[in-house]
Formats: sequence, C-alpha cells, structure tokens
Amino acid sequence: MKEKFDEYGLKWISWYGHTEMCVLAYDKDSDNRYHPFATYGLAEVENGHLIGTSFHNFEMPLIRYDTGDLVEATKVSANGMVEEFAIKEGRSGDFIEDKNGKKIPLTALIFGRHHKAFDVADYIQIGQTEPGKATLYVTKKNDKTGQTHFIKTDSDISRLFDLSNVDLDFDFKILAQPVRTAMGKLKLRV
Repeated sequence: MKEKFDEYGLKWISWYGHTEMCVLAYDKDSDNRYHPFATYGLAEVENGHLIGTSFHNFEMPLIRYDTGDLVEATKVSANGMVEEFAIKEGRSGDFIEDKNGKKIPLTALIFGRHHKAFDVADYIQIGQTEPGKATLYVTKKNDKTGQTHFIKTDSDISRLFDLSNVDLDFDFKILAQPVRTAMGKLKLRV
C-alpha cells in the first residue's frame, strides 16, 4: 500500500462526496482510485460522467444525479457495479480569478478548507466583480433561543475563514437571507 504523509508525518486519506449525498468514496492508497460505498448510494459511470443514486435522500428517493465530475471506471464487478473510479476532471463548477488571472475553483476554496464559519453560518456565498477581489456573503444560523450567534460585524466573520495562499482581497458581508436566483435556487457564486 502506498502511503501519503503530510508535512507533519501524519497519514491521510482522500474522500469523495458532496451535499447531494449520492456517492461517498475513499481513496485508501492515495492514487486517485476511489472506492464507493454501495450502502450509501449507487455509483455509475455514464459517458464519462459519475452518476449517483442516493439511498438516503428521503425528499427525492432514488433520484439519479449527475455529479458533474468526469471519471473513468477503473474496476467494475461481474454484475456491472462500479467498484472503483478515477477522477479525470473535477466538477465544472464556478471559479473566481486572483490578482494574476489564475482561476480559483470555488468548491476548493469554500468546501475544500476547514472554515470555522461553517459552525455559525447557514449559507456561504461568494461574489466577484473584478479579478483579485471577492466578497464572501454569510447568512448566520440562529441558536436555540432564536438569537444569532456572536457574529455581529463583517470583521467578526473574516477571522472565521482560512483564505491563506490565495492572491485575493476579500470583503465580508453578513446577510439576513441568502441570495437566491429568480427560480429560488441557491448558488455558491452570486
């Protein structure tokens, strides 16, 4: 087994998943070979796209969801079940540009880091009107008494994000409600 260690000598494992709860997989050998949990959902590869069918979504049971990830089925069982897949290209998601014109994927910037803001926010969205500058919009959670958390000002929010190693200037705005599309949907980039 090939092992990966971080800068502190600790072993790590890579996970694949998303909020739609259709596919959960792990890369035990750190070689881009993800093993999906069949008890979580059904993983299929169709025209190079990873398709998931959730077994735990009670709002829309057994809905098939195109994850937007381009993958290759690297191991398929005799009955056609995907037992292993390799990611060829990640989701064609939203990006923002840094000061040098480099595209920063929002899924990596927002969901790929351990932001403390997730402890106090119901929604985090991001906007950009010019390269090198971005605004993070945060809709706070209410606690059990109906009071908002200790976050009172935009500067209180700034210390809850890990925005290291990106060449961007950030502003922070607290919103009472998240920004929605005309159809009522929530988007990460607004």
